[in-house]
Order: sequence, then structure tokens, then C-alpha cells
Amino acid sequence: SFGCIDSTVVIVEYSISSTEHVEVFTCEDVPAIFQGVTIPYGDTVTITYTSWQGCDSIFVVTTIGLPAEDLLIEGAVCEGEMFDYNGTLIAPGETVVLTETNIYGCTDSTTIQVFLLENSEATAELSACEGESVEYAGTSIPAGNTEVVTLDNWSGCDSVVTVIVDELPTHFEELNYEACIGETIE
Repeated sequence: SFGCIDSTVVIVEYSISSTEHVEVFTCEDVPAIFQGVTIPYGDTVTITYTSWQGCDSIFVVTTIGLPAEDLLIEGAVCEGEMFDYNGTLIAPGETVVLTETNIYGCTDSTTIQVFLLENSEATAELSACEGESVEYAGTSIPAGNTEVVTLDNWSGCDSVVTVIVDELPTHFEELNYEACIGETIE
């Protein structure tokens, strides 16, 4: 009004809403916790906070799985033996599950199944003349005797062979022939 110019200075302060993408690593099937919020494994969740200036801060949080291993080991042993897995002895027919924490803090599991490899048995009947022997797998067995020989079968287990050596009878026959001098007997 008196030729003066009124002026008003208005200062506007503003804040910008922000959106941040965050990856949270967690073990499989274990929920993650981000700023007090539980996020299921494999999910993506949007969390909105209001700043002191009244603007939104938005976090898009995705859970990422850390590696964990599930191993299956199959072992086999002969009768009377145990399978040794890192100091754990396991009998044939048993299945054992061992768990341990890996370098990421996740649980690895190892399932060990142990199968039985059977021994085999057989009998071998051989024959030899009186006073003679038969050689069987490097073992000399006299006529009229029985020996048990243990070898490895196809699976590396014992193959127990009972070797019976029958003694053949000696054939002795006395023959009497008569011939005159100068004749031959046919």
C-alpha cells in the first residue's frame, strides 16, 4: 500500500520418500528377521516406515536361501562287519541320518544306508588216487581228506568252499595165463 511492495518469503522444505531393496540371507525353511519383522523363507515383503518428516521409507525385503546339503551315501559290508562313516559305525540294514552345521550356519544332513553283502558257501567234490593229492586254490589236499578253503567271492566277502577229496580205490587184479615157450598171449 504506500507504493511499497510487500514480500513474503516462503521457504519450503521437502523430503523425498525413498524405496530401498534389501536381500536378507537365511537358511532354507528358516524365516528371516529384518528390523523386527519376521519374513518367511522365499518371500518378498514390503515394509513401510514413516520418517520424522512425515515421509515414507519403503523397504522391499527379499529372503535369499543359503546353501544346505542333503546327501545320500550308500555303503555295503560283508557279514559280521560294520560300515565306518567318519568314525560312526553302522550295521548292515541300518539307516542313519547325521546332521551338522555348515559354514553358513545352515543344517546339512547326511543319510547313510548300509546294505549287507552276503558270504557264499559251496562244496567241491574231487577225487584222487590213493597216496596222491589234489591242488585247489593253492591248497594241496590229500586223497581221503576234507579241507575248508576260504576265498573272496564276487563282492569281496568270504566264499567258504568245503573241498572233499574222495580216494579212488586201487584196482589190483591178479591174472594168471599159461603159455608155452615161443607163444604170445593176446
